[in-house]
Amino acid sequence: MDRPTQLVPILDAIAGELRELGLTIDRLQTMLSPALFDIAADRDTVRDAQMLDLMSQRLSEISCFMVSLNLVIPAGYAVNPSAALQAVKLAQLAHRLRGEADAGSDYASGDVDLF
Repeated sequence: MDRPTQLVPILDAIAGELRELGLTIDRLQTMLSPALFDIAADRDTVRDAQMLDLMSQRLSEISCFMVSLNLVIPAGYAVNPSAALQAVKLAQLAHRLRGEADAGSDYASGDVDLF
């Protein structure tokens, strides 16, 4: 796909990815919260665990920024995302950022799930 693409859908896709990452971190926090009672005596570990909350908040705010930015982009503004998309090594993510429907598999070439 080496052609100009509307910028707004690209930014919407990025905002959606950021939002989804924030929700995933929120779920991780909920899952890990009982373990925090066991590690509460270790300040470094508690600080690191609190970073999950900060990461979630930052991702959410960047997502909101992207959505708000879309409101001020001139209608019809287009870019060619081909070169930037070549740098994305996760195939499914690249498809979503390209605005394409999922290619069918949750784990396409380049994607790794080690659990």
